[in-house]
Amino acid sequence: MGRYIRNPYVGKEAASSEEVTEKWLEQAVKVIADQIINREFDDEEKHDGSSSRQARFLCGDLGVYVTQMSNPELRQSLVEKIEKISVTLAKDDYPSDEMLVGRAGFLSGVLWISFYDLLSDTEERAVRESADWLMSTQDDEGNFASSVKWIGRERGDDQLVHWCHGAPGVILLCLTMWKRYGEQKYFRAALRCGELIWNKGVLKKGPGICHGVGGNGK
Repeated sequence: MGRYIRNPYVGKEAASSEEVTEKWLEQAVKVIADQIINREFDDEEKHDGSSSRQARFLCGDLGVYVTQMSNPELRQSLVEKIEKISVTLAKDDYPSDEMLVGRAGFLSGVLWISFYDLLSDTEERAVRESADWLMSTQDDEGNFASSVKWIGRERGDDQLVHWCHGAPGVILLCLTMWKRYGEQKYFRAALRCGELIWNKGVLKKGPGICHGVGGNGK
C-alpha cells in the first residue's frame, strides 16, 4: 500500500493550490491512517518483505501506530499489532537486514530515548552501552557511517551528511546522552558533529528534513 498522498499540484499548479487546505490534508491523512490501522497483520508477509515495511517507523506502519497511541480506543489493538511485528522480525528464519546508523528510524533513532523512567536499570544500561559503542565509531571529521558495514571505511567525496545518515541525526543522541549523564564525552561528540554540519551540511537536495538542508538546520 502506498505511503503517499496524491499531489494535486502536478500539471495545474495555480488552480490546484487552492485545494490544499488544512481540512483537505486532515481528511487525506485520516483515510490513509485508517487503512493502515485496520488492515490485518500477516506474518507470512515476511517472504516478500511486507512485514519489514510494517515494522519501519519512518516509512512503514509502525510510525502510524505510534502516532495513534494517544487514542484510548485504539491503544490495546495497536500494542498487540506491534507485538506481532516484533515476534515475526525476531524469528531465526527472518531475512537479515542492513544495520543502519542514522536518525530516521535507524540505530541512533532507536537509542534516542526520552522516557527513561520506563526502563529498568538493566535496560537503561544496555541502551547506554550501545550508545557508547556508537559514539566510539565517530570518524576524524566528526561524522558517522551510514551503516555498520561502512564503519572505518573511507567514502571520499561520497560522504553522507544527512539527518537520516550521518552526524546531523546522531547529534541529537549525543546531546540526549549528555543531558542524561552529564559526561563531557557526549558533549564533545556533539560539538564535532556540529562543526561538520556547519562546514558540509548545506545540502543541495531541497529543504526537506530527511535528505535536505531542513534536517541539518533542525
